[in-house]
Amino acid sequence: MQIAVITGPTHEIALKRVQLANRLRDGLELRLDLFREALDREHVQELVRSSTKKVILTLRKRCHGGGFVGTEEKRQKLLLELLECQPQYIDIESDTDPKFFQIVHELFPTCKIISSYHDFSLTPRDLEKVFKAMESKNVYAYKVCTTANSFADAYKMLRFIQKKSTAQVRFIGICMGEYGRITRREGIKAGNYLNYTVLHNRDSCAPGLTI
Repeated sequence: MQIAVITGPTHEIALKRVQLANRLRDGLELRLDLFREALDREHVQELVRSSTKKVILTLRKRCHGGGFVGTEEKRQKLLLELLECQPQYIDIESDTDPKFFQIVHELFPTCKIISSYHDFSLTPRDLEKVFKAMESKNVYAYKVCTTANSFADAYKMLRFIQKKSTAQVRFIGICMGEYGRITRREGIKAGNYLNYTVLHNRDSCAPGLTI
């Protein structure tokens, strides 16, 4: 699946991006943490309903490269409110309290959870160790996003995608940065469950994520 990342910054612009994604992509990710306007449930509901494709809802905290300002308690409460808009997926950082994963699964059983990991400095030597720490019975898919400081890092990620992407595991491996661009181009071929793209460079929210 090709997923269009939409960052706002306004509801009006986001709605136009959703309509474009309906024609050009298989789904979209609403990076609500990067919207400049205050989050309004009615506006989010309109964005979700305007999509004819799959929708991923994300409210990324700052330590994972996001823009959400507030306590973790406030973020989780807001996420639960926004899940009432019925997106098909929600992205939750892997270091979030496991109890929250369980709450989401119990309250919104049809919403698929993507557990995500981010490293903005390097690609860990042991990617298998990273993955094992993320495993949870309530997770539908796993996303590991690291920084490639060499082509060797990028090819290591591509090999790991091939290793992990099986009928039992839905895996997404991405390397950020210039060296990591190849993982965005070749990730789907290697077995990635989905691939993140942008419809406009204004929506680039990670190094290497451009048109």
